[in-house]
Amino acid sequence: MQRLLTLAAMLPSAMAVYYGCYKEISGGHAVDNDFLADFATGTPPTPGMTVAMCETHCQGLGWDLWALQNTGECRCGDSATALPAGAFPMFASDCQMPCAGDITAKCGGWGYFDLYGNSTTPPALTPAINPPLTTLTPLGCYTEGYQVRALAGAFHWSSTLTIAGCASFCQSSGYTIAGAEYGSECYCDNTLGNGSVPAPGDCTMDCSGDNTEKCGAGNRLSVFQWS
Repeated sequence: MQRLLTLAAMLPSAMAVYYGCYKEISGGHAVDNDFLADFATGTPPTPGMTVAMCETHCQGLGWDLWALQNTGECRCGDSATALPAGAFPMFASDCQMPCAGDITAKCGGWGYFDLYGNSTTPPALTPAINPPLTTLTPLGCYTEGYQVRALAGAFHWSSTLTIAGCASFCQSSGYTIAGAEYGSECYCDNTLGNGSVPAPGDCTMDCSGDNTEKCGAGNRLSVFQWS
């Protein structure tokens, strides 16, 4: 019986909906109406944060959105309020920190949070480019720049990189051009840097998250543009 009670305290309810891993905003928190922390510290140690603990805390205060981060942090919010600009879905590989009270579950990462709620749809986003661009056009394979990055505006690395994921990351970061390089690297900007030129046929590396797509090569980028 005690084991069943312990498991119940760790598992989210059947009503909980997992929205995915999200990027945290700079200089604050995207979900921040209330806060609870439990890092399994003390003597004897506290139980440690779990998804169910965060859910119970937030729902008990009347919130229907909860975010877990940095193994032991829980923040609550309102699903009817759009997330602020700078917070947007990321790759699952970005949220890899185990929960302090349940190592089988993930509780975000440094600069990323796992987001749950009661609604069947995730909270709306505040687009960095407004209105959002909807057409993604492949520009082909390009070289890196001469003594500069071809795309120097933003960068992300992922073990599950896809073209769509890289393109989405770039637009959500406020850029119109996305370039996938060396299988797992994503670069963004609004213009190509000095010396970056077409290199047809040189982008031969599979994307780390989809081996049916090509994500550049060494010093080569598969480039796409939003319009």
